[in-house]
Amino acid sequence: MNRAGIVDATRAGALLTAMLLAVTTNLQPALAQGAPLVQPQPADNRSVTPLTEQRAVADLRSAGVSLPTVTAAPRGAAIAPQDFALLLVRALGIRRTTQSPAAASLTTIPSDALATMRALGYTAETPSLQSPSSAVSREDAAIAVLAVAASKGAVPGGPQQTVFPPFADDTAFSSAVGRASAHLAVALGLMTVGPDNRFMPASALTLGQASLAIDAVRIAAQQRAD
Repeated sequence: MNRAGIVDATRAGALLTAMLLAVTTNLQPALAQGAPLVQPQPADNRSVTPLTEQRAVADLRSAGVSLPTVTAAPRGAAIAPQDFALLLVRALGIRRTTQSPAAASLTTIPSDALATMRALGYTAETPSLQSPSSAVSREDAAIAVLAVAASKGAVPGGPQQTVFPPFADDTAFSSAVGRASAHLAVALGLMTVGPDNRFMPASALTLGQASLAIDAVRIAAQQRAD
């Protein structure tokens, strides 16, 4: 990487850190009780359907976000960085262009999606998103999803600081930004922890987990735009 690239990457990392710290310290107090970003919506007149991995995968398919090359794998399979970026870019209408949304179509090429995410600074401080062949870690996924959510205005804010109880594996995170992002992602219902209260930050993100987080942000952004 040349000197200009190093400077740009450093600046992007600093901006992402500042943004995430601002988000995590300005949440509505209700988030401390785990209020989800997306409230369950009635599926019919009799029931309310919560957002699950299965429903999220179906949502993204029906919305034309998921392409066959991405969703051919089972929900429990690890998702590659390029496919993760493609879901994010298409679900939230992310374009690296000055053209109007109507004039610039969303990419269908995974490598272009990852390049767009990098160019916009959404992959700063996410080592597993730097190599197209690696698996996306859950820690890095939380950072990237929240960076995009904040840029789209899908993360609510408030005047009081929110303090989250620690995970059982809080010391396993590689950075303070990753730990804060994971706590916020769980509080917002974008990601989940197991019965043992472990986030498992280094574990590979699955297609189902990626779909749940991305669909929740997509729905929240739509609700706030209406």
